[in-house]
Amino acid sequence: MRRRGIGMAVAVLAAALLGSGTAAAADGDGLQLAGPQDAIAWFSDSGDLLNQGHAGAFLWRGTDSTIKLEHAGDGVAVSIGTDGTNDFHHFELQPPPGTALRPGAYPDASEVGYQRPGEPGLEVKANDQSCGGTSEFEVRDIAWDAGGQPTRLWAVFAQSCGGSGLAAHWGEIRLGEPETAAPIVVPSVVRWPEADLGAGHSTVPATVIAGTQGTTVENTSLSGAQASDYAISTDDCAGRTLAPNATCPVQVGFVPAVSGTRQATLGIGTSAGTLTAALQGWTYGGTTRLHITGDPDDWITQGGTYDLTPANARFAVMDNDARGLRIGVGTPAGDWTVTVGAARNATLVAPMTYDATTDDTGPVLDVTAPGRGCGAGGEGTFTMDELRYRPAQPLAAGVGLSFTQNCQGEAAAAHGTLEFRAGDTTTPAPWMAAAAVPGAVGGGSDADGSGGGAPAGGAALSGAGAPAAPVVPVRARKAAPLLKFLGLVGKGARTLRFSSRLPRAGTLTARVTVKLHGRTLRLGDGRVTTTRAATKTMNIGLRKAVLKALAHVHSAPLTATVTWRPKGAKAIRSQATGVLRLRR
Repeated sequence: MRRRGIGMAVAVLAAALLGSGTAAAADGDGLQLAGPQDAIAWFSDSGDLLNQGHAGAFLWRGTDSTIKLEHAGDGVAVSIGTDGTNDFHHFELQPPPGTALRPGAYPDASEVGYQRPGEPGLEVKANDQSCGGTSEFEVRDIAWDAGGQPTRLWAVFAQSCGGSGLAAHWGEIRLGEPETAAPIVVPSVVRWPEADLGAGHSTVPATVIAGTQGTTVENTSLSGAQASDYAISTDDCAGRTLAPNATCPVQVGFVPAVSGTRQATLGIGTSAGTLTAALQGWTYGGTTRLHITGDPDDWITQGGTYDLTPANARFAVMDNDARGLRIGVGTPAGDWTVTVGAARNATLVAPMTYDATTDDTGPVLDVTAPGRGCGAGGEGTFTMDELRYRPAQPLAAGVGLSFTQNCQGEAAAAHGTLEFRAGDTTTPAPWMAAAAVPGAVGGGSDADGSGGGAPAGGAALSGAGAPAAPVVPVRARKAAPLLKFLGLVGKGARTLRFSSRLPRAGTLTARVTVKLHGRTLRLGDGRVTTTRAATKTMNIGLRKAVLKALAHVHSAPLTATVTWRPKGAKAIRSQATGVLRLRR
């Protein structure tokens, strides 16, 4: 049996290095919003990379932050600087290339700068950190002046770094809307990100902002056919009298009992009338589970049995193309991954049984446990029972497979089944299909500043669900080769070892950095060169100064920048973020 090195166990790069887009430059000076009802609610689930893995709830208002709304590309950009601190957040919403940003739903958004034809874009930055992943947003109201600059924006957004099912950041932007003497509630649409049934959902505040005359909050309530799927956990508003423009929160949680769309209304009775916030959530159906057991001497399982579900783990598609896919299963102890693929230049299909080898040209099987992997991949067999894709997107929506894996030269094996939303036929939520807001009036640059009105009371969007026909996944943009983390090696386990399949002659360089206490520290650099298509190993030694800085750290945001210089062609740069987790 293999022996595990002594030292730090590291799980890095929650997403494959598929590239990082460059946001469109903002045009002009933009509009600074300083009103007490100009507000942005931003929520972060536990594990969210942009909030350094911590759960959080933030409310920025024009009275305590510098908020700017401006035109960027075909869409809009919003920037936030908090007075007296170094906090800086940036949001950019782009319609499909060549179209105008109008009221409506924009599901399946890509990173800004990497959109395919017909695909919207969303970028969220926190202190210069951003990530790619599964994104969506809805514009509920927008208006432009005669010069093409935005004058107001009301939007709901959500993004999961790395892929659907991972921890998300989400919220509402409400800027430039007419100020009222009456109170408002922010967000007025509390929409939890899509998740698997059984997974936990963050409890978040709906914040009452008193108007210019102040208000008294009399009571709070939940109503609607699915009100039992929501809960008020803490009410800091009922019975309170708020001074003009003062605030108070009502904490609300989403606890669905069944999959699909679940909606209710939060009512807040005040001396000025009843405020309402739409509560919206959607969960996947089908079966999601990783069950794995191993022979007594199996390196991956250590002879144990593991049963992981959304109740105790997070499941997400980490990488996907026509040849294969990788699904990550995150647990408090670390991440499991299951990677499967067809032979080179072939397409992974189901139903089908594959014989996997470590030959770069053959079918691929690589099952890893927290801190343990087979190195250059595993041998064995796997059977694809189900493989479905999201409509109009090269991302697996339903997977069912079984496998038997041997690390090279070993008789002991790991045996398991992986189901990822297998058999799911849940109807998508209205906001998951591109559709215009009912009754909206365009959203172009009208000279009178009119945009599109949002429906009263948070009415549901119109439009049919997404089509069910699968699509063949194809990488539509250039990217540096994937960099795969193999583990820590060497004396004291102080060297990061990666591998990468280089498609042709060229040089691949990588720089890995980590952010600690507001400072960016370089972990190390690596470089490999090849004269032909080959799989190469890259070692990056951890610098002594960084090891000392990490002495009392358990996790920190990590960034890897990869530059691929094919012989005789222009260099391609990709970037991804992840979390460096240290266990001693």
